Amino acid sequence: MTASAAERRFQATLFLTFAVVALCLAVIGVFVVLSYSVSQRAGELGIRLALGARLRAIVGLVLKQAGALVGAGLALGLATAFALTRYLQSLLFGVQSTDWTAYGVAVALLAAISMLAALPPARRGSQLDPMAALREE
Repeated sequence: MTASAAERRFQATLFLTFAVVALCLAVIGVFVVLSYSVSQRAGELGIRLALGARLRAIVGLVLKQAGALVGAGLALGLATAFALTRYLQSLLFGVQSTDWTAYGVAVALLAAISMLAALPPARRGSQLDPMAALREE
């Protein structure tokens, strides 16, 4: 293996490692922010449940908040990626820096995994005991 190929392989491995770490940090961040949000909104969610809100509506409320967070993050990330296309083009071989397939797969993967990370806090919010949540207020 030539030195230039070894250097390219090292860069690719390094970028893949950073991408996996970034994905894990994003998922953990979504989970933690939504868990905190559900704990802070326990009183509100308890009132909604006490007034007859369906569990599906509570889960939808939390998932809508997660969707807004994930959407804002994806928009910011895509804007940054487009801004850095000249640098990316120097590192990619045989792939255009504006490869829509790669962007689409990355966005879809991050959105899907982030929404999966939002499900446990959403379910926890829907399983609150209304009376216990109201007593804490």
